[in-house]
Amino acid sequence: MGRSFVKNLFAPDTPADLHSRTKEFWDTWGGDKRRILLAMLALEKAAFNRGYTLAVALTAGSCTLCEKCNMEGTCTHPSMARYSEHALGVNVKKTLRNIGMSITFPFEKHPEGIGMLLID
Repeated sequence: MGRSFVKNLFAPDTPADLHSRTKEFWDTWGGDKRRILLAMLALEKAAFNRGYTLAVALTAGSCTLCEKCNMEGTCTHPSMARYSEHALGVNVKKTLRNIGMSITFPFEKHPEGIGMLLID
């Protein structure tokens, strides 16, 4: 995609085709992340309802619940918003390796979505 996924989206000198492909990447990735978060929240709720009162769902990257974050005020979805694994210091690659899984990085076309449910 070129220089940077973020820069390609916002730089005024980005060629139109590159800008379009970058926007498509972010739209797809954001939708995937949102679906994963909603699935992880359902798992978190199921664990809680089975007596695991300390169950926490985590997903990769920033929150994608809203089209545009309400950074000036109060979160629109405070009961659904979650921190990412990385923000809490979880080494995702090592954690996956410990359970016999892997993640490909750098990725080919789109990053793999990761969700994690921590239960105590």
